[in-house]
Amino acid sequence: MRRLFIVLIVFVLIPVVKLNAQRYVDVEPDETGQIGALNNAINNDPGADENTIYRLKRNGRYFLNLALINIDFPLNIEAESGDGELPELIPARTIDGNADVPFRPQNDLSLKNLKITARAQDGSLLDQIIRIQAEDVRIEVDSCQIDESSQSFIRTDTRGLNIFVTNTIISRMGTPDDIDNGRVVDDRGNFIDTLIKENNTIYNIPSRVVRDGAGSERYINKVVFYNNTD
Repeated sequence: MRRLFIVLIVFVLIPVVKLNAQRYVDVEPDETGQIGALNNAINNDPGADENTIYRLKRNGRYFLNLALINIDFPLNIEAESGDGELPELIPARTIDGNADVPFRPQNDLSLKNLKITARAQDGSLLDQIIRIQAEDVRIEVDSCQIDESSQSFIRTDTRGLNIFVTNTIISRMGTPDDIDNGRVVDDRGNFIDTLIKENNTIYNIPSRVVRDGAGSERYINKVVFYNNTD
């Protein structure tokens, strides 16, 4: 008797998922008499994308010759691991005599373990640290030291924003001769979707932690303000 054996071959399709690894770009600090190392590293990077992290040196100082403006990709900046002082980001006056706020994001922005000021290299004081100028942007600030501006830490010019500030020291927003302008976040009446502040230390803010108003969309969809010291 002949027996017929049927062999069933089952092909199991295993999906292949390509994981995009983080790409680190180490940026050397500005040396004496130089400015723009971080600007140049970002603007001249052909591989810049959402997986790129610009890593700054401990004890280093980075003088910004223009505001950092990211349009085509999220911008991620953090300190290298290890001991030492946090890297400092300082606005600098360029050859035309102008200085600008440190950040004008038009895409997502993530900052970690940095010291940032709006006190320019020549001693002049600028209005903000971050001025958001595109809709639906996500801002993440973690474990930073934010010190000195004449008006606010974060100011928004657009709507649909998500702002997360955690484990950060925020100090000296505003000036003694204009104390009504000392604010942490000033949305100018633009709609914010999410505003979260957790585990921060906030001091020398003469006006308000959040200034919400002066527009038709005078509201924030979700606010979490937890375990902050002020």
